Amino acid sequence: MGRKRIKAIQTTPLSQKLIELRAKTGDSREELGARVGVSATYIGMLESGERQPSRDLVLKLADVCFSSSQKHQIDELLLLAGYSPLHRPALHTPQDPLALKAEAAESEQANFQAFSAWIIELLKNDHFEEAQQALQMGFQRFQAHVQLQSLVAMLELSRGHYQEAILSQNSAIEAYQENPPLQVTLADLKLNLGEMYFLKAVHQAELSQADRIQDLQRACAILAEASALDREDVYILDEFARCSFNLALLLVGSEAASLWQVCVGAFEAVLGAENKQVLGQVVLNEASLFLALAYAKLGQFQQAFFILDLVSTYLPEHWLLHYVRAVCLCLSYQQNADPALLERASAALRKALRDPEPGNRSAAEAPDDPDLAVLRESDPLLLQALNSKHEEQAR
Repeated sequence: MGRKRIKAIQTTPLSQKLIELRAKTGDSREELGARVGVSATYIGMLESGERQPSRDLVLKLADVCFSSSQKHQIDELLLLAGYSPLHRPALHTPQDPLALKAEAAESEQANFQAFSAWIIELLKNDHFEEAQQALQMGFQRFQAHVQLQSLVAMLELSRGHYQEAILSQNSAIEAYQENPPLQVTLADLKLNLGEMYFLKAVHQAELSQADRIQDLQRACAILAEASALDREDVYILDEFARCSFNLALLLVGSEAASLWQVCVGAFEAVLGAENKQVLGQVVLNEASLFLALAYAKLGQFQQAFFILDLVSTYLPEHWLLHYVRAVCLCLSYQQNADPALLERASAALRKALRDPEPGNRSAAEAPDDPDLAVLRESDPLLLQALNSKHEEQAR
């Protein structure tokens, strides 16, 4: 009587991925099983390719292994298991900066600055708890003293301890200057310090106008130093341009005009950089629109409206395009009191309000935007629409 042949079990791309993910989390089979509600034996069968997980189990595994911003990785796991991705509607639209930075941090695990950029982006988007969870992973991933000191600074930043964060980051810079490690650059450390001053300025509602301006000025100076250290880093240049833009909005007179000119030069340098695509299309779209607004602030309306018309050829319905157009038209009205300009501005702002994008901030910003004051006064119905939209979004 012949022996019964046992069919060999072959690993699959999914099972190999699950083995890799469990190694990254550091969980045993028992620990991972407990976190997703199955036995250690079943985890073993998934890793050997003997069992196929349900869609619900794949989502639980994704929740354990990835952050919510790592959309690409979540979808990849679903596809490997034979299920449709969660984020299919977004596959043909530009990725937002947070998703891009999350992917970079995941794919370049030894890249400290890619990880830092992800943390900073989480904090800019008020994802404080997620940033703190990611930082715990960072303390395990990076070992150099300068890296650990910088991670401590970001942890303080995530807790809203801005001054402590800045002190810790300065300590990281001092440690770097005493004994520079290969894994970190001074430009990146200064970039992170500049970002900390920027977040201190924009996230603290209780700051006085003078203190806010001072922090933004310090951020701009540090980011300029960082850019001088690495002129090929388009990310640093973009951060400098945006910080200068925010500072210029708070200034008046010749001081503001001088800084708007700096913004024009910085955003043009970003958009002219050979490696600009690493920033992602969303960031580049914003840079184009901010450049248009900077030109309008300088009274150079021909350049401003040319850029807006150019952007409208590939981004025709986006709220920020129409919002910036409304502001530029109001600024033009201040120099040439043509009622038709206000009519066009009102139409543009109404278009901005109609954009269903979740990130549409037009209803929140327009009621207090000083550049739109003349429009609010001339169009009471528009002001009523703004208030209604803002109340609707607040619910």
